[in-house]
Amino acid sequence: MISIFLMINLILVNNLKVHFIDIGQGDACLIETGQSYYLVDAGVDRSDDKLLNYLNSAGVDTIDAGLMTHPDYDHYGEFQDLIESGVVLLRFVRNKDHKDNITFLNLLATLANYQIPVDTVNYTDSLNWGLETQILSPNYNNGFGGYNNNSIVFTVNYGQIKFLFTGDSETENNNYLINNYNMDIDVLKVSHHGSTNGTDLNFISSTTPLISVVSSGINNYGHPSHDVISLLRIGGSLVYSTADDCSTWVGNGSSDYSVDDDVVVETDGVRIWVNGVLVYDPTVVEEEIYSPDQDFSCSNFVINQRFEFRLDLSESCNFSLEIFNISGQKIDEFAINDLGIGEYNFNMNLENAAAGMYLLKVNFNRTTISKSLILLE
Repeated sequence: MISIFLMINLILVNNLKVHFIDIGQGDACLIETGQSYYLVDAGVDRSDDKLLNYLNSAGVDTIDAGLMTHPDYDHYGEFQDLIESGVVLLRFVRNKDHKDNITFLNLLATLANYQIPVDTVNYTDSLNWGLETQILSPNYNNGFGGYNNNSIVFTVNYGQIKFLFTGDSETENNNYLINNYNMDIDVLKVSHHGSTNGTDLNFISSTTPLISVVSSGINNYGHPSHDVISLLRIGGSLVYSTADDCSTWVGNGSSDYSVDDDVVVETDGVRIWVNGVLVYDPTVVEEEIYSPDQDFSCSNFVINQRFEFRLDLSESCNFSLEIFNISGQKIDEFAINDLGIGEYNFNMNLENAAAGMYLLKVNFNRTTISKSLILLE
């Protein structure tokens, strides 16, 4: 029996793109769909105008809506500068929380001076964007203290792919979300810059993200935490960061001063690309065949560069395992003939392969089993 695999790597013009922009320690996410743009948070007001320059380079001069998840400066600091620099902001979305510091008051004054409509929202409201969205919080009936737990948390659905934007939501609000909503998502904006009070095992188990993006930079808070990065990876998520490569960090947090680590997540509603590389494609495998006489198991189909697999054979067989990249090129194989009845454990080392999506093809005599793999860094 033969399995046929159809692998396509097309990036379509009308895909949804989410730009996680490296503005240092803070959040700034640009959602792009067709000719519409939505800016979620705007980081701090940097002297290098990183956010403004990024929008200019992407040809964005009009933003359909700007959303401030909560009034912490590292989430709203650049909105005023964008408006005063000529970027047209059609609407502004915020929660009801207020601060009396000068930067926040100046932002409110600028919105009023430029006559930009302001929508104050909570979980009962709708964003009314040209996308399928749902606001999950804040729910002020919960009585949560602090600004972080009243962050605007919302989802964006595009076809079969679901994004979760978390602001700086912490454990109390996260538990409320888990208990009141279906939190199974595909792409996660990791809450509170990867802090331990924004992401725990319960939250990861409930959300099961395929892709997680941490937005942070040089800071004194220990953001992100290695524990959070490890939990996300153990949960099977591919982790990306706007603060260089997480694997290079020593201790918690990053020493990265650069602002050139933007992360762009793109989807056609089925597949997911990160920075132009296809990392998730459920259509890669057209057919899976299971042989009741043989049992093949891998420790996890989200794997590290060194992974183990087990064979439990009820009859002798010829066995081979092949791994292909998304272009159909074979990158490694393992084969052994005349294996007798019994249990066998083997391992493979893929240290020369880049992180991303691969196709695993296992052959038992005349039977083929096919699986998609996600290889972590």
